[in-house]
Amino acid sequence: MRRKTTQDDTDDTLTLSYNLFDLPTAQHKAGLAGLLVMIESMKRRELEPLPEIVDLGPDGAAISLTRESLQSVYNEFFAPQKDKNGKIVPKAAFLEVMGMPPLWLALWRDIIKGVLRAGAPAQMNPFKYRYFPEKRPKEWDWEKMWQSLLKQETMGICGTHIPGNESANAEKVESTASAQQMLLLLFWPVVSLPYVTQELTIPKSRRIQDYLFSYYAYVIATPEVSCLDEFTREIFDLYPQSLYDDARGKAPRPTQSVISTEKEAALLFASQQYAGIDTFPTLDMVSSLNIIHLKYGQGSPDILEESIIAPDESLLKLYKRITSSYFNPLFKRQLIENLFMQQSWYHGMHDLFANHPKEFFIQCPESPKKIYGFFRDVKKKFFSIQEDNQMDMEGYMSVEENKEELLALRIRGLVRQYVQRKAESKSGVTFKEFKKDEKGKTIYPTTYREAVEKVCMDAFLALRGRREQDFVEYFTGTLCSVPQYLPEDDFLLVSQALINERDKVKALSMLAVSSCSYLPVNKENTKDNQGEKS
Repeated sequence: MRRKTTQDDTDDTLTLSYNLFDLPTAQHKAGLAGLLVMIESMKRRELEPLPEIVDLGPDGAAISLTRESLQSVYNEFFAPQKDKNGKIVPKAAFLEVMGMPPLWLALWRDIIKGVLRAGAPAQMNPFKYRYFPEKRPKEWDWEKMWQSLLKQETMGICGTHIPGNESANAEKVESTASAQQMLLLLFWPVVSLPYVTQELTIPKSRRIQDYLFSYYAYVIATPEVSCLDEFTREIFDLYPQSLYDDARGKAPRPTQSVISTEKEAALLFASQQYAGIDTFPTLDMVSSLNIIHLKYGQGSPDILEESIIAPDESLLKLYKRITSSYFNPLFKRQLIENLFMQQSWYHGMHDLFANHPKEFFIQCPESPKKIYGFFRDVKKKFFSIQEDNQMDMEGYMSVEENKEELLALRIRGLVRQYVQRKAESKSGVTFKEFKKDEKGKTIYPTTYREAVEKVCMDAFLALRGRREQDFVEYFTGTLCSVPQYLPEDDFLLVSQALINERDKVKALSMLAVSSCSYLPVNKENTKDNQGEKS
């Protein structure tokens, strides 16, 4: 830090030099980027006086401050306004300049007021004092910072500066940083994006068909900036082209911000794209994302989970494919978790089946009305595997390389044959007799629908309650009790899996039963109202 002094320190000029490699946390690095973005946003609105950016490169920056320019930046960050309820909230005009849409901006304000600065009433005082200047203390916050910068003092770090940080540890060792670094910890929220997680809500009626997912907690994705000059320049173009106000109905949150698991926030942040371009420019500017899952806590935010995630292009492409195709929160969450763990798509499904009502997975009148059907997504997943497998076979990929996908398809075929034959027998209607509507889609008679529901529900419960040899006996003695045609290679594939990978076969069988339970609804169907038209 260089200081140009005068007889009166009010005219002093401080030059603060920062190097990204010297900054200890993602919040510090994002804070430096946030300060630079703040200065640029104020410049675009012709606000003065402004700190001067003396030097800016990929690895660091030098910023020249005066007492007045520091005051200007503080006043801009803590600028207040009243919401529709008359409460003081951050104005955050700098985010509007960056192109953040109104619903996203409202979510950002809610996290600042409702979580990061909600633990104690005094944490919102910087905003309140600027709205009611007559109540301000003798010394402003920026004046304290200015004096600390001049004297090169150390300052204490608390949960307001870095969520989850304690002012002292169990050994009573205080958490401190230099004033020069503490200045940065004010601005990291400027370039951090807010998200909302969901949890399953049981309604007062306690009817399964009334279950729904509701907002649970907040997630903050903070970038660990690796290319400072490019990031602070590109963010003004990325936000307008990648963030959308697309809330459904009266929902107060943008649909884009509602995530299935906190780790998804890292993928969403990193997958910001320019319109019409398939590359991910954020990957070149950010080395990782600091993800904090948190909600309101007394004194400081209640941290539910914190992680550091470094996405790559292949991970983002797989994620984009998931989010564009699947919409059931349970199914989507498990797919994303498996993506991070590098597990097969069906991994962990046993826990879902064991911990949720059967109506979540088998289409029936009691299935949740306000939740996109799990069975619909599973059916789409099997179709996707089939399409990918056909493409791979056209490319002469060997059976061994396609073994897992082929096993899933063969098990789904066995289950589908079983469900169809049993439903035809129970309903007295054969598949060949089904009519089609004006769009060429099959019209499933009510008796056949009821039979499919009964067959699938019985099979699902039977599979869920069986293990080891009991499962094998049910699979071979019941699911294979109807005529099945399997080529020799497929027969060997399924047989070997039953011997060596029973849990895998069981998970795929239950998923196949779930997918077979879904029958699209046509206008001609007068009884079944659940689901949407496919």
